[in-house]
Amino acid sequence: MTSRTILPIVHQSDVFAPQIEDADIGGESGVFGGSGEQTGLGDLIQSFLSSPKAPLPGRIIFRIGPVFLVPSATDKYLGSGKWGLGPTTVALKQAGPWTVGMLFNYIASFAGQSAKSDVSSAFLQPFVSYTFKNTIAIGLNT
Repeated sequence: MTSRTILPIVHQSDVFAPQIEDADIGGESGVFGGSGEQTGLGDLIQSFLSSPKAPLPGRIIFRIGPVFLVPSATDKYLGSGKWGLGPTTVALKQAGPWTVGMLFNYIASFAGQSAKSDVSSAFLQPFVSYTFKNTIAIGLNT
């Protein structure tokens, strides 16, 4: 089993959100209020991928498992306020010192703060890396 944890540290400033007043019709008052500045942790994304003991040489390596969204943000403007779940997968090929592959996950919310929008999020990340003989690697994740 391979585990992949993402816990973002976020800083944002001058974020503006609409302020809706009781007299507004359709939520379009044209009045906007700044939410100021926030720094803290975003929501945790935890993936688990199945992993056999040894991959077959020269073959594409494929892993699949669940991904979880945990509402762990330290500020209401830094997270979704929702619990989420979905599939995650990675496919990669190793040829000599090169590794080339693609990571994908999809998360849909199933619980959380009712005032927050539901989560329906897909993530696709191609990657390539080169490992030198001294085991130092250089890579590109897009």
